[in-house]
Amino acid sequence: MAIKGDPKYLSDFVEVLDALGPAAFKVKYRGNFLVGVGLVGRVLDRNGGRRTLATADSEELSAAQALMGRVYPIRKDPSAPPGPMITMGQSVDNDIRIAEYTLSTHHCAFTFDVSRLMIIDLGSMNGTKVNDKRLLGERPVPLPDRSKIAMGRLRFEYLSSMSFFERVFTLLNGSNVPIPRL
Repeated sequence: MAIKGDPKYLSDFVEVLDALGPAAFKVKYRGNFLVGVGLVGRVLDRNGGRRTLATADSEELSAAQALMGRVYPIRKDPSAPPGPMITMGQSVDNDIRIAEYTLSTHHCAFTFDVSRLMIIDLGSMNGTKVNDKRLLGERPVPLPDRSKIAMGRLRFEYLSSMSFFERVFTLLNGSNVPIPRL
């Protein structure tokens, strides 16, 4: 296994699963994850109501490529301020830090309500959407497994521990191999 440090991309987790096997992988990587799926495109109005999708410049394409398959564990960072919420944004005092100009300093937060993961927009400038519905106010909203999340121009998919394992297992073995239930 050639990965040094914590795995960061789905392809890294595929290597780890291959090296550890399913049982050890599931024990080591419990929890919830955000997986980068791309950038939100912007639609432009051109020529009297005809709409077109704006083409990305090379910087945007580089940002999209860096995000694709990037995995962010949803967990408290020991160096972040203590508290019940797992925060995400540009600032170094967040649990999940992403240096992206369309994210607010403290963009959103995750918290648990009994056994459900909840997401809260923290008054961000560019907003947070879950399955294309904009979060309003600073109220916690349940985050269903496999939800699509948009923050600023970034798009993620939320995966529970089991869904994350299934995604990595399928990438390693293909969709024709049954997923082991351990």
